Amino acid sequence: MKPMPGAGVGVPAARSGSYALVWIDSHEARLVRWADGPRLAVVTSDVPVHRRSTGDGRPDGVTGHGGAGPEPAEPRRLAHLERYLERVAAELDGVAAVEVLGPGTVREHLVRVLGRSHPGGLLPAVTTEAAPRMTERQLIAELRRRLGLAPPRRAVGAGR
Repeated sequence: MKPMPGAGVGVPAARSGSYALVWIDSHEARLVRWADGPRLAVVTSDVPVHRRSTGDGRPDGVTGHGGAGPEPAEPRRLAHLERYLERVAAELDGVAAVEVLGPGTVREHLVRVLGRSHPGGLLPAVTTEAAPRMTERQLIAELRRRLGLAPPRRAVGAGR
């Protein structure tokens, strides 16, 4: 786990309403908060697909391996990504502690946006960790585990 500035260790159950767990990639963000039970929000993005290379891959004697620079779609992709992350940050308004999970670097970009969108020291405690895709149930179970809450129990069988 990579702690970010202001990150706390552990979140007491009493503060669970001001705690959020976020799984994010460039396609969607799943946010789970605890307020008398789990509350899930999903934010989808319209970020274009990231292109990893340009041209035919052969080095050019003048510009080198990378070609002439970023492809024309890249600035547009970054603008879409920025708007998407700002929508996710808006969903986290009022949260005292956030844990951001996900693959790649989008989670690091979200932490940067959270820092900009909370001026004056109101930045929540933020930690980030690499994680594979998680289902809604997995996120809720992970939130319960991190808050120290017991998993829900169901009665099994009849007549006991």
